[in-house]
Amino acid sequence: MRRIALSSLLGVLLLALTLSGPAAALPPNPSFVMQTLTSTTSGAFAGLNGISCKSVTACVAVGTTKSSGQTVGLAAVLDGDTWTLSDIIQSGVTTPTLNGVWCASDTSCVAVGSHTQPLLGVEPLIETLSGTTWTPVTTGLEPSGGIHGVLSSVSCVSSTSCVAVGTNVFAGSNHVLVDTLSGTKWTASDAALPAGAVSATAGGIQCFSPTSCLAVGTSNLGSMVETLSGTTWTAATLHAGDTLTSLSCPSAGSCTAVGDTGGGQAVAEVLASGTWTRTVIPVPAGTTSIQLTGVSCTTDGSGECLAVGGYLGTAPDNKADHALVEFGSGGAWQATTGLDPTDPAGHVLLNGVSCPIDISSCTGAGDDTVGSVQAAEA
Repeated sequence: MRRIALSSLLGVLLLALTLSGPAAALPPNPSFVMQTLTSTTSGAFAGLNGISCKSVTACVAVGTTKSSGQTVGLAAVLDGDTWTLSDIIQSGVTTPTLNGVWCASDTSCVAVGSHTQPLLGVEPLIETLSGTTWTPVTTGLEPSGGIHGVLSSVSCVSSTSCVAVGTNVFAGSNHVLVDTLSGTKWTASDAALPAGAVSATAGGIQCFSPTSCLAVGTSNLGSMVETLSGTTWTAATLHAGDTLTSLSCPSAGSCTAVGDTGGGQAVAEVLASGTWTRTVIPVPAGTTSIQLTGVSCTTDGSGECLAVGGYLGTAPDNKADHALVEFGSGGAWQATTGLDPTDPAGHVLLNGVSCPIDISSCTGAGDDTVGSVQAAEA
């Protein structure tokens, strides 16, 4: 029997999923358990967007919350069996949103996102965790001519070698923003556009060395993949109309990306033997549309992945998000719905997931509408 922990937040919500059967089989009749850790009595907004786990007992998730009426960063740290939530309040960082995180341990991380500067608008933001202290980087994160940058995802091969991607506006159009850490210095650049494209944004990235990375995203032509080889980025369109938001690669030649088709259906792109293969994921019974915002594939060689997101129900419950988990194995995907908490009740959107070992080691993060902080043991 196997268990998966999933977490979500407008508080933080962790779900325990029990799986049975052969490792390569889709899990029959999974069950979930939730446990409330903390409740915000004021109902203030709180949401987790990205998560990175090194083991089932060491995770860091990042996002946004409210403190004294101000929007601030939020970190949720799992150390052993205990989750600790902390606001990230810093001088010079205004209205931050943290979207992605990479961790070497639960005391050493790089998180990326954006914040709002007076008169300048939205600007990129990078936060580094050392011990229990987060330190912001707010300057030098956009190339000359770039404005209004937002970082979506980050991947590191060490604590001194990272690449973050997102989007910024250049000459009136969105371009893929790249920030590269070498040693202690971040350097900003734009990645290439796919042939014929005039705008693009990146959603997920995975690096295999300081000079070898894959990123996925969307251009005005459809879903795309960006490849870093040496110091050069090349871009290619995958499928018209699609959007890709997250990427997971157990190895350089084996990757899974997820997103949506633009028509209420989710999509997965799988890289194997040098070729990307697209799969449209069926809309589960009782839902009207689904979206996938995060994916993580195991490193145990099983080929299993867990994707998370949300769905809209059928009328009259068709205007609010509900938590969605998709288990992928052998090119097939199986949905699990009906995961929203009942005490306190709320609607949930899962935004990120991390599976450091096998499918039983996964933990996800997201947000709900009740302003509570919840968790469950894996």
